[in-house]
Amino acid sequence: MNPKLNAREQRFVNEYLVDLNPKRAAIVAGYAKSTADNKAYVWVSNSQSKPHVFNAIQIAKKNRCEKVQMDAELELMRLVEILEMDVADILTDQGIVKPIKEWPDVWRKNVSNVEFKEIFKGTGPARRSSIGQLKKIRWPDKLKVLELIGRHVNVSAWQEKREIELGDTTKQVINDIISSIDGTSKGLPKG
Repeated sequence: MNPKLNAREQRFVNEYLVDLNPKRAAIVAGYAKSTADNKAYVWVSNSQSKPHVFNAIQIAKKNRCEKVQMDAELELMRLVEILEMDVADILTDQGIVKPIKEWPDVWRKNVSNVEFKEIFKGTGPARRSSIGQLKKIRWPDKLKVLELIGRHVNVSAWQEKREIELGDTTKQVINDIISSIDGTSKGLPKG
């Protein structure tokens, strides 16, 4: 236990590391739902609110990454590997799925589901001998992988751009603040 944390704060840190959900972690640690709704996110994202909790989380995350030998660079390399997966690597020239033992590591480690279904001639009582197999292979969602890479390298291609319309009073308050800070009459453009 971190000596700077009380028992409830330590439980919050431990629970937060489970799924990085500050609200759930706060509730499980024994904080009121209103506290979880209003403050838990700030504790994990702002070092000024509860610096000892914020620092404990940062240290615990770093220790976890070192323990599993995972860091941002490795994560990015794996995402790029997944993005570059080519279905031709697991098919023969005739389009038949190769035995799994012959698949490259990237395929064996990242395919999320493989189904083999026997196909028979006929149905019901008339069902006869097997005529083949249907093979379904589900690989990672490449759009999701692209999105994760984009976030990782801060491409910001998927961020929404928002414009807000300020009222005259709000513009005047902002201009007054800017003027008081830099001693000029510069501010927001009129209109």
